[in-house]
This record gives sequence, C-alpha cells and structure tokens, in this order.
Amino acid sequence: MPSGRAHPLGLLPRSRARHFYRPETNGPLLRPRAAGIPDHPPASATSHPTHTAPPLPTPPPLPPPPKAATSELREGGSLGERHTRIVAEASQGGHEIAFIGDSITEGWAGAGKDAWANVWAPHHAINCGIGGDRTQHVLGRLDNGLLDALAAPNNNIKWVVLMIGTNNVGGDSAADITAGIEAIVHKLRTRLPNAQIALFAVFPRGQFPNPQRDTINAINTRLIPIAAHDAKSIHLIDIGAKFLTPTGELPAALMPDFLHLSPAGYKIWSDELANVIK
Repeated sequence: MPSGRAHPLGLLPRSRARHFYRPETNGPLLRPRAAGIPDHPPASATSHPTHTAPPLPTPPPLPPPPKAATSELREGGSLGERHTRIVAEASQGGHEIAFIGDSITEGWAGAGKDAWANVWAPHHAINCGIGGDRTQHVLGRLDNGLLDALAAPNNNIKWVVLMIGTNNVGGDSAADITAGIEAIVHKLRTRLPNAQIALFAVFPRGQFPNPQRDTINAINTRLIPIAAHDAKSIHLIDIGAKFLTPTGELPAALMPDFLHLSPAGYKIWSDELANVIK
C-alpha cells in the first residue's frame, strides 16, 4: 500500500501489528506487569504433580539370639575364683596357645597333666577350661576379662584350642549349641585375628550310642560349614572315632565316667592335636 495512505479498515498490516513502539526509543512497548506476578509461573503450576511413594513398612525386629549364644558369666564361689585366676594368669603374658573349654579342657591339669607338662607347657600354653561351662559361659568369660588379657601385647596367641558344647546337650538344640560355638569363634577371630583356631568336634559321651550322641553328631555336622567359611584360620578336628570301638562303645579305659578323659584319653587328644600344631 502506498506510503501515507490509511489502511482501508483502519488496521495496521499484520507485520506491524505485533508491537507498538515508543516514539522516543523506537523500542517495543511492553504491557506493564502487575505487581507480584513473576516472570514465569511457578514450576508447580506447569509441571506434572509429583506422587510421593508411601514409606516402606518397618521390618520386624530380629529374633534374639538363643540362650546358648548369649553371654552369661557365672560369678561367685569357686567358679568365679577360677575365672579370676585364669584372667590373672593370662594377664601375666608370655602365652602362645590358649586352651578354652569346659571340665574336659580343665582336665589337662588333672588326668592330662603328663601330656600337658611334656607337650603343651613347653609351647607356652595356658589352660582356660572351667568345669560345667556351656557355650554361653565361655562367651561370658571372654567378655569379662579373658579375651582382653589374651589379646594384650604381652601375649602372642598363635593358636586357640576350643572344645565346648557337651554341657549344653540335653538343654539346647543342636542348632542353638552350634550358634553358641559360632559366636565364640567369631569373638576369637575378631580379637585374635592372627591366631589359628583348632576347633574340636564335641567328643562322644555315654557308653553306648544314645540320643545325646545324636545331638552331638548334629552339632559336629553343623560345624563343618563354619570352619569351611574361614578354612585358612579355623581347623575343624573330629577325633570322636578315636575313642570308640567298631561297635560304637566308649571304653571306660578312655573315659572312666563315659564323659571325662583318662590319661590314655588325653594322650590320644594330645597326639592328634600335635599333628596340627607343629
């Protein structure tokens, strides 16, 4: 359309209708924004609404460990005194092998004294056995001074000889007793990481095959994967057959009361252990 002539409809051409221009700036004339209105709408107004996933349900609490795997210290009387003496002896230092267990281990000072004096005393061994101990009682003693003393710098524990569990038989299941033994092994490996563990399968008891032996056999079977999990440090030694006749009888010559070893029984135990601890 020629310059200077009005548009027939009084409208500007499309190309010029998009902006008004300030005469003094020749720039676009923007419509003023009302106070409080942002340049862009908030993200919540333009984005899709978010959906918060419901919280996961709280898992149920783990069941408590069985009694056989719970630390329990027997205090008072001769038992407490024996524990105190063992901790004191361990604190003196100079020990390289620690025997831990119940009355069968304590018996190295009795029927097994000759084998102890001839073989294990020269290896700087310490007898940490207490009669009547169950797995939970060994845990209690470890937690109350014994493990601190054995792990002290004045000791150099290279081996721990562990045989425990027979006193639990009849009161705890094979699974629970094994859990107790595993808890003991775990504590020993944690506090004495450089020590090897000679883990003896529970010895047979009773003159003839009986339900207690069935439980013992179940325990010993369950110990196999525990030792296999850390085979470089845990050595499972099962010498139960050494005490039995071919018919399964336990001779009184080896265990006079069909539970505790005679000097001949300790000789068998000592010889088998010497094959492992050179």
